[in-house]
Amino acid sequence: MAAKAKVVLTDYVWESLDVEKKTLEGLADLVPLQTKKPDEFIAQAADCDALLNTYAGPITADDMAKMPKCRIIARYGIGVDTIDLDAATKAGDHCDQQPDLLHRGSRGAHHGAPARLRAQGRLL
Repeated sequence: MAAKAKVVLTDYVWESLDVEKKTLEGLADLVPLQTKKPDEFIAQAADCDALLNTYAGPITADDMAKMPKCRIIARYGIGVDTIDLDAATKAGDHCDQQPDLLHRGSRGAHHGAPARLRAQGRLL
C-alpha cells in the first residue's frame, strides 16, 4: 500500500473540518492551517501532494516551485484568483475551483481532491 498523501488546507472559514477528515480518512493526512499568505503556509506545504485553498494567496510560480510534489491545487469557492494558473499549468499541477466546497453542500465536490489524487497515482 502506498504511503498516505499529504493535503494542506491553507485556510478555512467554517467551524468543523469533519467533511474533510471523513473524505480523506485512510487516504491522506490533512494539515489544516489558518494563513493569509503563502509565506505563512509554505513550510508546512513543501512536501504536500495537494493544496486546498480558500483565500490565502496569491499562490505564485515561486510558491509552486517550493512544493515540488504538489499536483493538485483546489480552491474552495468561486474563481481561482488566488492561484497563478499559467504557473500551475507549466508546473503540471491540476487546478480546480469548487463553488460547492465553500458551502460544503455537494458530495461530488467533497470527493474531488481525493479522486484527483487517485488519478495522479498518489492514492490507492
